[in-house]
Amino acid sequence: MLVHRKVTSEDYALSVMDAFDGLYAEGVASTKFFGLHIHPRISAQPTRFRHLSEIVEHIAGHTEIWHATTGEMVSTVK
Repeated sequence: MLVHRKVTSEDYALSVMDAFDGLYAEGVASTKFFGLHIHPRISAQPTRFRHLSEIVEHIAGHTEIWHATTGEMVSTVK
């Protein structure tokens, strides 16, 4: 979104948080997966880092969330 659609960092952050909130609400009835894909050359730029931090803080502020790495998810599949 940031590169191809030229969405502002602020709008991107709002969009991601809205998407997370929607899945979080749906997760009450059934398990949901929310993947936050971060590319260092895009998301971790100084002009975007504040918004990335807001996204992570927003997600981390919710309860009953499993904050897992890809490796942790793979290790649970047998």
